[in-house]
Amino acid sequence: MMLQALYQYYQRLLDDPNSQIAPPGFQHVGFSHAIVLKMDGRFSHFLTLTQDKTPKTLLVPQAVKKTSGVSSNLLWENPFYIFGIPKNDTKKDQERAVKQQEAFLDRIKDVFGEAESFPEIQAIMRFVESNPFDQAKQDPIWPEVLEAGRNLCFRIEGQEGAVTDQKPIKTIIAKSAQTSTGSVNVQCLVTGDIAPVAELHPAIAGVWDAQTAGANIVSFNMESVTSYGLKKGENAPVSEEAAFAYTTVLNHMLRKGSSQRMQVGDASSVFWTDEPNDPVVDEFALLLSGPPKEAKPSIEQEVEPIRKLLSAVQSGHLPEADDKKSFYILGLGPNAARIAIRFWHQGSVNEIRKRLAEHFQDIEMTGPPNRSPHPRLYFLLLSTALQAKAANVMPNLGGEVFRAILGGLPSPRAFMQQALLRTRAEQEVTQERAAIFKASINRNLRQGNTQEKELTMALDPDNTHQAYLLGRLFAAIERTQRLALGGDVNATLRDRFYASASSTPTSVMPWLQRMNTQHMRKLRREKPGAAFNLEKLIGTIMDLMPAEGYPSYLPPEDQGRFAVGYYHQRQDFFTKKSNDTETEPVTEEEQSHE
Repeated sequence: MMLQALYQYYQRLLDDPNSQIAPPGFQHVGFSHAIVLKMDGRFSHFLTLTQDKTPKTLLVPQAVKKTSGVSSNLLWENPFYIFGIPKNDTKKDQERAVKQQEAFLDRIKDVFGEAESFPEIQAIMRFVESNPFDQAKQDPIWPEVLEAGRNLCFRIEGQEGAVTDQKPIKTIIAKSAQTSTGSVNVQCLVTGDIAPVAELHPAIAGVWDAQTAGANIVSFNMESVTSYGLKKGENAPVSEEAAFAYTTVLNHMLRKGSSQRMQVGDASSVFWTDEPNDPVVDEFALLLSGPPKEAKPSIEQEVEPIRKLLSAVQSGHLPEADDKKSFYILGLGPNAARIAIRFWHQGSVNEIRKRLAEHFQDIEMTGPPNRSPHPRLYFLLLSTALQAKAANVMPNLGGEVFRAILGGLPSPRAFMQQALLRTRAEQEVTQERAAIFKASINRNLRQGNTQEKELTMALDPDNTHQAYLLGRLFAAIERTQRLALGGDVNATLRDRFYASASSTPTSVMPWLQRMNTQHMRKLRREKPGAAFNLEKLIGTIMDLMPAEGYPSYLPPEDQGRFAVGYYHQRQDFFTKKSNDTETEPVTEEEQSHE
Protein backbone atom coordinates (compact mmCIF):
# COMPACT_ATOMS: atom_id res chain seq x y z
CA MET A 1 0.00 0.00 0.00
CA MET A 2 2.77 2.45 0.89
CA LEU A 3 4.79 1.90 -2.31
CA GLN A 4 1.60 2.00 -4.35
CA ALA A 5 0.66 5.37 -2.86
CA LEU A 6 4.13 6.73 -3.63
CA TYR A 7 4.01 5.36 -7.19
CA GLN A 8 0.60 6.94 -7.80
CA TYR A 9 1.78 10.26 -6.38
CA TYR A 10 4.76 10.21 -8.76
CA GLN A 11 2.43 9.66 -11.71
CA ARG A 12 0.29 12.63 -10.64
CA LEU A 13 3.35 14.85 -10.28
CA LEU A 14 4.63 13.72 -13.67
CA ASP A 15 1.42 15.03 -15.27
CA ASP A 16 1.85 18.39 -13.52
CA PRO A 17 4.23 20.70 -15.46
CA ASN A 18 4.86 22.78 -12.31
CA SER A 19 5.94 19.90 -10.10
CA GLN A 20 9.62 19.82 -11.25
CA ILE A 21 9.68 16.06 -10.64
CA ALA A 22 12.37 14.17 -12.54
CA PRO A 23 11.00 12.20 -15.53
CA PRO A 24 11.94 8.52 -16.03
CA GLY A 25 15.66 8.10 -16.62
CA PHE A 26 16.63 11.40 -14.96
CA GLN A 27 17.25 12.85 -11.52
CA HIS A 28 18.09 16.19 -9.93
CA VAL A 29 21.72 16.53 -8.78
CA GLY A 30 23.60 19.46 -7.28
CA PHE A 31 26.72 20.69 -9.11
CA SER A 32 29.40 23.09 -7.88
CA HIS A 33 31.35 23.29 -11.16
CA ALA A 34 30.92 22.66 -14.87
CA ILE A 35 33.57 21.81 -17.46
CA VAL A 36 33.26 24.28 -20.35
CA LEU A 37 34.49 22.89 -23.70
CA LYS A 38 34.96 24.32 -27.15
CA MET A 39 32.98 22.58 -29.89
CA ASP A 40 36.12 20.82 -31.13
CA GLY A 41 36.62 19.20 -27.71
CA ARG A 42 39.35 21.50 -26.37
CA PHE A 43 39.16 22.54 -22.73
CA SER A 44 38.06 26.13 -22.14
CA HIS A 45 37.66 26.62 -18.38
CA PHE A 46 35.88 25.55 -15.21
CA LEU A 47 32.66 27.39 -14.46
CA THR A 48 31.56 27.85 -10.84
CA LEU A 49 27.83 27.11 -10.45
CA THR A 50 27.34 27.62 -6.72
CA GLN A 51 25.31 30.53 -5.40
CA ASP A 52 25.78 31.48 -1.74
CA LYS A 53 27.76 28.24 -1.33
CA THR A 54 24.76 26.23 -2.55
CA PRO A 55 25.33 23.89 -5.53
CA LYS A 56 23.12 24.43 -8.56
CA THR A 57 20.56 21.68 -9.10
CA LEU A 58 20.43 20.27 -12.63
CA LEU A 59 18.36 17.56 -14.28
CA VAL A 60 20.80 14.87 -15.44
CA PRO A 61 20.65 11.18 -16.42
CA GLN A 62 19.80 8.90 -13.50
CA ALA A 63 22.79 7.86 -11.42
CA VAL A 64 23.99 4.28 -11.54
CA LYS A 65 23.97 2.19 -8.39
CA LYS A 66 27.66 2.15 -7.39
CA THR A 67 29.21 -0.68 -5.45
CA SER A 68 32.84 -1.65 -4.98
CA GLY A 69 33.22 -2.13 -8.74
CA VAL A 70 33.63 0.47 -11.48
CA SER A 71 30.48 1.92 -13.05
CA SER A 72 29.95 5.38 -14.47
CA ASN A 73 27.14 7.88 -14.76
CA LEU A 74 26.16 9.23 -18.14
CA LEU A 75 27.64 12.63 -19.10
CA TRP A 76 28.40 13.62 -15.50
CA GLU A 77 30.77 12.25 -12.92
CA ASN A 78 33.40 13.12 -10.33
CA PRO A 79 36.84 14.33 -11.49
CA PHE A 80 38.48 10.95 -10.83
CA TYR A 81 36.32 9.30 -13.51
CA ILE A 82 36.45 12.11 -16.07
CA PHE A 83 40.18 12.89 -15.82
CA GLY A 84 41.40 9.37 -15.03
CA ILE A 85 43.40 10.41 -11.99
CA PRO A 86 43.96 8.14 -8.99
CA LYS A 87 42.89 9.12 -5.47
CA ASN A 88 46.18 7.77 -4.10
CA ASP A 89 49.57 7.20 -5.69
CA THR A 90 49.43 3.42 -5.64
CA LYS A 91 49.52 0.94 -8.49
CA LYS A 92 46.05 -0.36 -7.58
CA ASP A 93 44.53 3.13 -7.60
CA GLN A 94 46.28 4.01 -10.86
CA GLU A 95 44.86 0.92 -12.54
CA ARG A 96 41.42 1.72 -11.16
CA ALA A 97 41.65 5.31 -12.46
CA VAL A 98 42.25 4.03 -16.00
CA LYS A 99 39.23 1.72 -15.73
CA GLN A 100 37.07 4.55 -14.41
CA GLN A 101 37.86 6.81 -17.36
CA GLU A 102 37.24 3.94 -19.77
CA ALA A 103 33.90 3.25 -18.07
CA PHE A 104 32.93 6.89 -18.48
CA LEU A 105 33.62 6.75 -22.22
CA ASP A 106 32.00 3.34 -22.67
CA ARG A 107 28.79 4.56 -21.02
CA ILE A 108 28.54 7.42 -23.52
CA LYS A 109 29.18 5.09 -26.45
CA ASP A 110 26.60 2.59 -25.20
CA VAL A 111 23.91 5.27 -25.47
CA PHE A 112 25.09 7.50 -28.34
CA GLY A 113 27.42 5.24 -30.34
CA GLU A 114 29.87 7.41 -32.26
CA ALA A 115 27.45 10.34 -31.84
CA GLU A 116 27.63 11.51 -35.48
CA SER A 117 24.46 13.59 -35.03
CA PHE A 118 25.50 15.11 -31.71
CA PRO A 119 28.55 17.41 -31.97
CA GLU A 120 28.28 18.22 -28.25
CA ILE A 121 28.66 14.54 -27.36
CA GLN A 122 31.57 14.19 -29.79
CA ALA A 123 33.25 17.18 -28.12
CA ILE A 124 33.02 15.47 -24.73
CA MET A 125 34.38 12.20 -26.11
CA ARG A 126 37.33 13.97 -27.79
CA PHE A 127 38.06 15.84 -24.58
CA VAL A 128 38.13 12.69 -22.43
CA GLU A 129 40.30 10.86 -25.00
CA SER A 130 42.84 13.69 -25.24
CA ASN A 131 44.44 13.36 -21.78
CA PRO A 132 42.29 16.12 -20.26
CA PHE A 133 44.18 16.23 -16.98
CA ASP A 134 47.08 18.16 -18.57
CA GLN A 135 44.61 20.76 -19.86
CA ALA A 136 42.48 21.09 -16.74
CA LYS A 137 45.26 21.41 -14.18
CA GLN A 138 46.32 24.73 -15.77
CA ASP A 139 43.01 26.31 -14.74
CA PRO A 140 43.25 28.33 -11.48
CA ILE A 141 40.07 26.66 -10.17
CA TRP A 142 41.51 23.13 -10.60
CA PRO A 143 42.76 22.77 -6.98
CA GLU A 144 39.28 23.68 -5.73
CA VAL A 145 37.64 21.18 -8.10
CA LEU A 146 40.01 18.38 -7.15
CA GLU A 147 39.79 19.03 -3.40
CA ALA A 148 35.99 19.00 -3.44
CA GLY A 149 35.89 15.83 -5.56
CA ARG A 150 32.27 16.57 -6.42
CA ASN A 151 30.38 15.73 -9.57
CA LEU A 152 31.04 17.74 -12.72
CA CYS A 153 28.81 18.36 -15.72
CA PHE A 154 29.64 19.61 -19.21
CA ARG A 155 28.77 22.79 -21.04
CA ILE A 156 29.70 23.89 -24.58
CA GLU A 157 31.15 27.38 -24.93
CA GLY A 158 28.53 29.78 -26.27
CA GLN A 159 25.57 27.55 -25.35
CA GLU A 160 23.13 27.98 -22.49
CA GLY A 161 22.82 25.26 -19.89
CA ALA A 162 24.48 21.88 -19.56
CA VAL A 163 24.88 19.47 -22.46
CA THR A 164 22.25 17.22 -20.85
CA ASP A 165 19.73 20.09 -21.16
CA GLN A 166 19.75 19.87 -24.98
CA LYS A 167 16.37 18.50 -26.10
CA PRO A 168 17.64 16.00 -28.74
CA ILE A 169 20.15 14.63 -26.24
CA LYS A 170 17.48 14.32 -23.53
CA THR A 171 15.29 12.39 -25.98
CA ILE A 172 18.01 9.80 -26.61
CA ILE A 173 18.70 9.50 -22.87
CA ALA A 174 14.99 8.96 -22.15
CA LYS A 175 14.77 6.22 -24.81
CA SER A 176 17.85 4.46 -23.43
CA ALA A 177 16.30 4.49 -19.95
CA GLN A 178 13.36 2.48 -21.31
CA THR A 179 15.75 -0.32 -22.28
CA SER A 180 15.53 -2.79 -19.44
CA THR A 181 18.55 -4.03 -17.54
CA GLY A 182 16.42 -6.42 -15.48
CA SER A 183 17.11 -10.10 -15.93
CA VAL A 184 13.60 -11.44 -15.21
CA ASN A 185 10.06 -10.45 -16.17
CA VAL A 186 7.69 -10.95 -13.23
CA GLN A 187 4.49 -9.46 -11.85
CA CYS A 188 5.32 -6.20 -10.09
CA LEU A 189 4.05 -6.04 -6.50
CA VAL A 190 3.35 -2.31 -6.91
CA THR A 191 1.66 -1.98 -10.31
CA GLY A 192 0.54 -5.57 -10.96
CA ASP A 193 2.10 -5.44 -14.45
CA ILE A 194 4.43 -8.06 -15.90
CA ALA A 195 7.69 -6.14 -16.24
CA PRO A 196 11.46 -6.42 -15.73
CA VAL A 197 12.29 -6.58 -12.03
CA ALA A 198 14.66 -4.04 -10.48
CA GLU A 199 17.57 -6.00 -9.01
CA LEU A 200 18.82 -2.92 -7.12
CA HIS A 201 16.57 0.02 -6.24
CA PRO A 202 17.82 3.60 -6.59
CA ALA A 203 19.16 5.18 -3.41
CA ILE A 204 17.00 7.43 -1.19
CA ALA A 205 18.85 10.46 0.13
CA GLY A 206 17.87 13.02 2.76
CA VAL A 207 16.97 10.66 5.62
CA TRP A 208 18.50 12.05 8.81
CA ASP A 209 21.51 10.07 10.09
CA ALA A 210 21.31 7.55 7.24
CA GLN A 211 24.16 7.04 4.78
CA THR A 212 25.03 10.31 3.06
CA ALA A 213 25.19 8.59 -0.33
CA GLY A 214 21.65 7.33 0.18
CA ALA A 215 20.12 4.09 1.39
CA ASN A 216 17.26 1.74 0.48
CA ILE A 217 13.90 0.66 1.82
CA VAL A 218 13.93 -2.52 -0.29
CA SER A 219 17.32 -4.22 -0.57
CA PHE A 220 18.63 -7.77 -0.88
CA ASN A 221 22.39 -7.80 -1.21
CA MET A 222 23.66 -10.83 0.71
CA GLU A 223 24.08 -14.51 -0.07
CA SER A 224 21.69 -15.34 2.78
CA VAL A 225 18.75 -13.96 0.77
CA THR A 226 19.59 -15.98 -2.35
CA SER A 227 17.15 -18.88 -2.13
CA TYR A 228 14.62 -20.74 -4.25
CA GLY A 229 16.56 -19.55 -7.28
CA LEU A 230 15.77 -15.88 -6.51
CA LYS A 231 18.49 -13.24 -6.43
CA LYS A 232 18.53 -9.67 -5.12
CA GLY A 233 15.34 -7.78 -6.04
CA GLU A 234 13.62 -10.92 -7.29
CA ASN A 235 12.85 -11.77 -3.65
CA ALA A 236 10.35 -8.87 -3.53
CA PRO A 237 9.70 -8.13 -7.20
CA VAL A 238 9.26 -4.44 -7.95
CA SER A 239 9.52 -3.36 -11.57
CA GLU A 240 12.23 -0.98 -12.68
CA GLU A 241 9.58 1.60 -13.52
CA ALA A 242 7.93 1.40 -10.08
CA ALA A 243 11.29 1.39 -8.26
CA PHE A 244 12.34 4.54 -10.09
CA ALA A 245 8.97 6.19 -9.42
CA TYR A 246 8.74 5.65 -5.66
CA THR A 247 12.40 6.48 -4.98
CA THR A 248 12.28 9.61 -7.17
CA VAL A 249 9.19 10.99 -5.46
CA LEU A 250 10.68 10.25 -2.02
CA ASN A 251 13.88 12.08 -2.94
CA HIS A 252 11.72 14.92 -4.25
CA MET A 253 9.89 15.29 -0.93
CA LEU A 254 13.03 14.76 1.18
CA ARG A 255 15.07 17.38 -0.65
CA LYS A 256 16.52 20.32 1.25
CA GLY A 257 13.99 23.13 1.68
CA SER A 258 11.01 20.89 0.91
CA SER A 259 7.74 21.98 2.52
CA GLN A 260 6.61 18.34 2.55
CA ARG A 261 9.10 17.06 5.10
CA MET A 262 9.69 17.45 8.82
CA GLN A 263 11.89 15.86 11.44
CA VAL A 264 10.16 13.89 14.23
CA GLY A 265 12.90 12.57 16.51
CA ASP A 266 14.98 10.26 14.33
CA ALA A 267 12.17 9.95 11.76
CA SER A 268 12.45 12.00 8.58
CA SER A 269 8.79 12.37 7.71
CA VAL A 270 7.08 13.33 4.45
CA PHE A 271 3.41 14.00 3.72
CA TRP A 272 1.26 14.51 0.63
CA THR A 273 -2.32 14.36 -0.65
CA ASP A 274 -4.13 12.95 -3.66
CA GLU A 275 -3.47 16.15 -5.60
CA PRO A 276 -0.12 17.66 -6.64
CA ASN A 277 0.59 21.19 -5.32
CA ASP A 278 -2.40 20.90 -3.00
CA PRO A 279 -2.64 24.01 -0.72
CA VAL A 280 -3.62 21.61 2.07
CA VAL A 281 0.04 20.52 2.16
CA ASP A 282 1.10 24.07 3.06
CA GLU A 283 -1.51 24.11 5.82
CA PHE A 284 -0.15 20.91 7.30
CA ALA A 285 3.45 22.10 6.89
CA LEU A 286 2.60 24.99 9.23
CA LEU A 287 0.79 22.72 11.67
CA LEU A 288 3.29 19.87 11.71
CA SER A 289 6.68 21.52 11.38
CA GLY A 290 5.91 25.17 12.11
CA PRO A 291 6.77 28.34 10.19
CA PRO A 292 10.07 28.40 8.27
CA LYS A 293 13.04 29.48 10.40
CA GLU A 294 13.85 32.40 8.14
CA ALA A 295 10.35 33.82 8.64
CA LYS A 296 10.92 34.52 12.38
CA PRO A 297 7.18 34.76 13.13
CA SER A 298 5.67 36.42 16.15
CA ILE A 299 3.91 34.28 18.75
CA GLU A 300 0.58 35.40 17.30
CA GLN A 301 1.62 34.29 13.80
CA GLU A 302 2.81 30.93 15.11
CA VAL A 303 -0.36 30.29 17.10
CA GLU A 304 -2.82 31.51 14.44
CA PRO A 305 -2.87 28.37 12.20
CA ILE A 306 -3.40 26.16 15.28
CA ARG A 307 -6.17 28.44 16.52
CA LYS A 308 -7.88 28.26 13.12
CA LEU A 309 -7.65 24.47 13.12
CA LEU A 310 -9.11 24.17 16.64
CA SER A 311 -11.91 26.59 15.78
CA ALA A 312 -12.80 24.74 12.55
CA VAL A 313 -12.82 21.32 14.25
CA GLN A 314 -14.80 22.49 17.28
CA SER A 315 -17.39 24.29 15.16
CA GLY A 316 -17.63 21.48 12.60
CA HIS A 317 -16.80 23.85 9.73
CA LEU A 318 -14.48 21.56 7.81
CA PRO A 319 -14.60 21.40 3.98
CA GLU A 320 -16.83 18.50 2.92
CA ALA A 321 -14.60 17.80 -0.08
CA ASP A 322 -11.73 17.03 2.28
CA ASP A 323 -13.63 14.09 3.74
CA LYS A 324 -12.91 12.22 0.50
CA LYS A 325 -9.39 13.53 -0.07
CA SER A 326 -6.65 11.23 1.25
CA PHE A 327 -3.69 12.46 3.26
CA TYR A 328 -0.54 10.34 3.57
CA ILE A 329 2.25 10.58 6.16
CA LEU A 330 5.39 8.43 6.05
CA GLY A 331 8.20 8.41 8.63
CA LEU A 332 11.62 7.05 7.65
CA GLY A 333 14.47 6.36 10.06
CA PRO A 334 18.10 5.20 9.82
CA ASN A 335 18.75 1.51 10.35
CA ALA A 336 22.29 0.39 9.53
CA ALA A 337 22.56 0.06 5.73
CA ARG A 338 18.82 0.33 5.11
CA ILE A 339 15.98 2.71 5.87
CA ALA A 340 13.40 1.71 8.47
CA ILE A 341 9.72 2.60 8.28
CA ARG A 342 9.00 4.41 11.54
CA PHE A 343 5.32 4.95 10.77
CA TRP A 344 2.87 5.00 7.88
CA HIS A 345 -0.60 6.52 8.06
CA GLN A 346 -3.29 7.14 5.50
CA GLY A 347 -6.57 8.90 6.25
CA SER A 348 -8.85 11.62 4.97
CA VAL A 349 -7.65 15.21 5.27
CA ASN A 350 -10.39 16.01 7.77
CA GLU A 351 -9.58 12.93 9.85
CA ILE A 352 -5.97 14.09 10.16
CA ARG A 353 -7.16 17.60 11.03
CA LYS A 354 -9.24 16.21 13.88
CA ARG A 355 -6.34 14.10 15.17
CA LEU A 356 -4.00 17.07 15.10
CA ALA A 357 -6.58 19.28 16.80
CA GLU A 358 -6.88 16.69 19.57
CA HIS A 359 -3.09 16.66 19.91
CA PHE A 360 -2.85 20.45 20.14
CA GLN A 361 -5.57 20.52 22.76
CA ASP A 362 -3.75 17.84 24.74
CA ILE A 363 -0.39 19.65 24.76
CA GLU A 364 -1.83 23.15 25.30
CA MET A 365 0.05 24.51 28.30
CA THR A 366 0.38 27.94 29.81
CA GLY A 367 3.86 29.42 29.69
CA PRO A 368 5.88 32.62 29.48
CA PRO A 369 4.31 35.38 27.34
CA ASN A 370 6.94 34.91 24.62
CA ARG A 371 6.19 31.19 24.19
CA SER A 372 3.48 29.45 22.23
CA PRO A 373 1.03 27.44 24.37
CA HIS A 374 1.41 24.60 21.84
CA PRO A 375 5.04 23.38 21.86
CA ARG A 376 6.10 21.77 18.60
CA LEU A 377 6.57 18.01 18.63
CA TYR A 378 10.25 18.46 17.80
CA PHE A 379 10.82 20.43 21.02
CA LEU A 380 8.69 18.03 23.05
CA LEU A 381 11.02 15.23 22.00
CA LEU A 382 14.12 17.31 22.69
CA SER A 383 12.90 17.90 26.25
CA THR A 384 13.16 14.14 26.88
CA ALA A 385 16.80 13.94 25.70
CA LEU A 386 20.08 14.47 27.51
CA GLN A 387 21.36 18.03 26.88
CA ALA A 388 18.26 18.57 24.71
CA LYS A 389 20.11 17.15 21.68
CA ALA A 390 18.27 15.47 18.82
CA ALA A 391 20.91 12.73 18.67
CA ASN A 392 20.05 11.75 22.26
CA VAL A 393 16.31 11.32 21.71
CA MET A 394 15.33 7.71 22.43
CA PRO A 395 15.36 5.73 19.14
CA ASN A 396 11.91 5.13 17.66
CA LEU A 397 10.27 7.44 20.23
CA GLY A 398 9.36 10.10 17.68
CA GLY A 399 7.72 7.55 15.40
CA GLU A 400 5.77 5.97 18.27
CA VAL A 401 4.50 9.35 19.47
CA PHE A 402 3.46 10.45 16.00
CA ARG A 403 1.72 7.13 15.35
CA ALA A 404 -0.26 7.64 18.56
CA ILE A 405 -1.24 11.17 17.49
CA LEU A 406 -2.41 10.12 14.02
CA GLY A 407 -4.25 7.06 15.31
CA GLY A 408 -5.86 8.73 18.33
CA LEU A 409 -4.07 6.23 20.58
CA PRO A 410 -2.64 6.58 24.09
CA SER A 411 0.81 8.16 24.23
CA PRO A 412 3.68 5.66 24.41
CA ARG A 413 4.66 4.96 28.01
CA ALA A 414 8.25 5.76 27.14
CA PHE A 415 7.24 9.35 26.27
CA MET A 416 6.23 10.14 29.86
CA GLN A 417 8.98 7.97 31.36
CA GLN A 418 11.72 9.77 29.45
CA ALA A 419 10.26 13.15 30.43
CA LEU A 420 10.15 12.04 34.09
CA LEU A 421 13.77 10.89 33.93
CA ARG A 422 14.95 14.25 32.59
CA THR A 423 12.79 16.14 35.09
CA ARG A 424 14.28 14.26 38.04
CA ALA A 425 17.81 14.52 36.65
CA GLU A 426 17.59 18.27 36.00
CA GLN A 427 15.13 19.09 38.81
CA GLU A 428 13.16 21.24 36.36
CA VAL A 429 9.64 21.07 34.98
CA THR A 430 9.71 22.91 31.65
CA GLN A 431 6.67 23.90 29.62
CA GLU A 432 7.40 21.07 27.18
CA ARG A 433 7.62 18.42 29.89
CA ALA A 434 4.48 19.68 31.60
CA ALA A 435 2.74 19.44 28.21
CA ILE A 436 3.96 15.84 27.78
CA PHE A 437 2.61 14.85 31.21
CA LYS A 438 -0.72 16.54 30.58
CA ALA A 439 -1.14 15.03 27.11
CA SER A 440 -0.12 11.52 28.18
CA ILE A 441 -2.43 11.49 31.20
CA ASN A 442 -5.42 12.95 29.36
CA ARG A 443 -5.09 10.58 26.39
CA ASN A 444 -4.91 7.60 28.75
CA LEU A 445 -7.99 8.82 30.64
CA ARG A 446 -10.00 9.07 27.42
CA GLN A 447 -8.95 5.60 26.31
CA GLY A 448 -9.93 4.20 29.73
CA ASN A 449 -13.38 5.84 29.60
CA THR A 450 -13.02 6.94 33.23
CA GLN A 451 -14.93 9.78 34.87
CA GLU A 452 -11.73 11.28 36.29
CA LYS A 453 -11.24 14.94 35.46
CA GLU A 454 -8.66 15.75 32.78
CA LEU A 455 -5.77 18.13 33.41
CA THR A 456 -6.17 21.70 32.16
CA MET A 457 -3.72 24.04 30.44
CA ALA A 458 -3.45 26.38 33.46
CA LEU A 459 -3.92 26.23 37.22
CA ASP A 460 -7.06 24.31 38.16
CA PRO A 461 -8.10 25.18 41.74
CA ASP A 462 -10.91 22.61 41.54
CA ASN A 463 -8.60 19.66 40.83
CA THR A 464 -8.58 17.54 44.00
CA HIS A 465 -6.26 14.75 42.86
CA GLN A 466 -3.74 14.23 45.64
CA ALA A 467 -0.68 14.16 43.34
CA TYR A 468 -1.73 17.41 41.66
CA LEU A 469 -2.26 19.04 45.06
CA LEU A 470 1.13 17.83 46.28
CA GLY A 471 2.77 19.50 43.30
CA ARG A 472 0.99 22.75 44.09
CA LEU A 473 1.96 22.49 47.75
CA PHE A 474 5.62 21.91 46.89
CA ALA A 475 5.60 25.02 44.66
CA ALA A 476 4.03 27.11 47.45
CA ILE A 477 6.60 25.92 50.03
CA GLU A 478 9.43 26.66 47.59
CA ARG A 479 7.98 30.12 46.98
CA THR A 480 7.92 30.83 50.71
CA GLN A 481 11.60 29.90 50.99
CA ARG A 482 12.56 32.17 48.08
CA LEU A 483 10.72 35.21 49.44
CA ALA A 484 11.97 34.64 52.99
CA LEU A 485 15.65 34.09 52.14
CA GLY A 486 15.94 36.04 48.90
CA GLY A 487 19.38 35.78 47.31
CA ASP A 488 20.82 33.86 50.27
CA VAL A 489 19.59 30.53 48.83
CA ASN A 490 22.43 28.45 47.40
CA ALA A 491 20.09 25.62 46.43
CA THR A 492 16.30 25.88 46.39
CA LEU A 493 13.99 23.20 47.71
CA ARG A 494 13.40 22.14 44.13
CA ASP A 495 17.14 21.68 43.56
CA ARG A 496 17.45 19.47 46.65
CA PHE A 497 14.11 17.71 47.12
CA TYR A 498 12.06 17.68 43.92
CA ALA A 499 12.90 14.06 43.03
CA SER A 500 11.96 12.78 46.51
CA ALA A 501 8.85 14.91 46.87
CA SER A 502 7.48 13.82 43.48
CA SER A 503 8.08 10.08 43.98
CA THR A 504 8.05 9.35 47.74
CA PRO A 505 6.19 12.28 49.34
CA THR A 506 5.93 10.79 52.82
CA SER A 507 9.74 10.74 53.12
CA VAL A 508 10.19 14.47 52.68
CA MET A 509 6.95 16.48 52.80
CA PRO A 510 6.54 16.53 56.62
CA TRP A 511 10.09 17.88 56.98
CA LEU A 512 9.45 20.49 54.27
CA GLN A 513 6.37 21.70 56.13
CA ARG A 514 8.43 22.16 59.29
CA MET A 515 11.00 24.14 57.33
CA ASN A 516 8.16 26.16 55.82
CA THR A 517 7.00 27.17 59.31
CA GLN A 518 10.41 28.71 60.01
CA HIS A 519 10.52 30.51 56.67
CA MET A 520 7.01 31.83 57.21
CA ARG A 521 7.99 33.42 60.55
CA LYS A 522 10.73 35.40 58.81
CA LEU A 523 8.43 36.31 55.92
CA ARG A 524 5.73 37.67 58.26
CA ARG A 525 8.23 40.13 59.73
CA GLU A 526 9.61 41.36 56.40
CA LYS A 527 6.75 40.91 53.89
CA PRO A 528 3.48 40.44 55.76
CA GLY A 529 1.29 40.77 52.67
CA ALA A 530 3.12 38.02 50.80
CA ALA A 531 3.11 35.84 53.94
CA PHE A 532 -0.65 36.25 54.31
CA ASN A 533 -1.32 35.24 50.69
CA LEU A 534 0.98 32.21 50.85
CA GLU A 535 -0.47 31.01 54.16
CA LYS A 536 -3.95 31.33 52.69
CA LEU A 537 -2.90 29.39 49.56
CA ILE A 538 -1.21 26.60 51.55
CA GLY A 539 -4.24 26.34 53.83
CA THR A 540 -6.56 26.05 50.82
CA ILE A 541 -4.43 23.28 49.32
CA MET A 542 -4.21 21.38 52.64
CA ASP A 543 -7.99 21.56 53.08
CA LEU A 544 -8.39 19.68 49.77
CA MET A 545 -5.92 16.96 50.78
CA PRO A 546 -7.24 13.54 51.85
CA ALA A 547 -7.19 12.89 55.59
CA GLU A 548 -5.01 9.76 55.45
CA GLY A 549 -1.81 11.77 54.93
CA TYR A 550 0.95 11.64 52.36
CA PRO A 551 1.37 8.58 50.13
CA SER A 552 4.55 6.53 50.45
CA TYR A 553 4.96 6.27 46.67
CA LEU A 554 3.56 7.95 43.55
CA PRO A 555 3.35 5.82 40.37
CA PRO A 556 4.61 7.39 37.11
CA GLU A 557 1.24 8.90 36.10
CA ASP A 558 0.89 10.55 39.51
CA GLN A 559 4.47 11.82 39.26
CA GLY A 560 3.30 13.46 36.04
CA ARG A 561 0.32 14.99 37.87
CA PHE A 562 2.69 16.25 40.58
CA ALA A 563 4.84 17.92 37.92
CA VAL A 564 1.82 19.56 36.24
CA GLY A 565 0.48 20.81 39.61
CA TYR A 566 3.91 22.21 40.48
CA TYR A 567 4.28 23.85 37.06
CA HIS A 568 0.76 25.32 37.12
CA GLN A 569 1.26 26.83 40.57
CA ARG A 570 4.63 28.28 39.58
CA GLN A 571 3.16 29.85 36.45
CA ASP A 572 0.32 31.26 38.53
CA PHE A 573 2.91 32.99 40.74
CA PHE A 574 4.46 34.49 37.63
CA THR A 575 1.12 35.83 36.41
CA LYS A 576 0.66 39.40 37.61
CA LYS A 577 -2.81 39.89 39.06
CA SER A 578 -4.23 43.38 38.65
CA ASN A 579 -6.25 43.27 41.89
CA ASP A 580 -3.58 41.60 44.04
CA THR A 581 -1.48 44.34 45.62
CA GLU A 582 -0.14 42.18 48.44
CA THR A 583 1.59 39.50 46.38
CA GLU A 584 5.35 39.96 46.22
CA PRO A 585 6.36 40.40 42.54
CA VAL A 586 8.45 37.70 40.91
CA THR A 587 12.12 38.66 40.86
CA GLU A 588 14.37 38.67 37.79
CA GLU A 589 16.43 35.90 39.39
CA GLU A 590 13.33 33.71 39.71
CA GLN A 591 12.31 34.33 36.11
CA SER A 592 15.76 33.43 34.81
CA HIS A 593 15.84 30.32 37.03
CA GLU A 594 12.53 29.24 35.58
